Amino acid sequence: MNQLLEAFNHSRSALTAIGDPSRQAIIAAMTAAGCHNGQRVGDLTKAVNLSRPTVSHHIKLLREAGMVRLEKVGTKHYYYLTMADKLDDMTQLLATLKEALKH
Repeated sequence: MNQLLEAFNHSRSALTAIGDPSRQAIIAAMTAAGCHNGQRVGDLTKAVNLSRPTVSHHIKLLREAGMVRLEKVGTKHYYYLTMADKLDDMTQLLATLKEALKH
């Protein structure tokens, strides 16, 4: 049980971040644009049909969860998906949960 709780704890921020439909749409839009192509808030606003303040808010939450990083180029801000570590944590959570359910 402790191992399962620890796995949940490691994945909590990622699970919370991806639990919102707007953030799911943003992640999907960023993925569709290419994982190595930075996206600006204006680009994401058009892609997900949300207001600029709403997209900025969700990007902030994704950054805090460690799923998006920011690169500044002059006065422009580009956002990139950085989910590999979080996906590893969630994969471990699912494996631990699957193992626990066998018993």
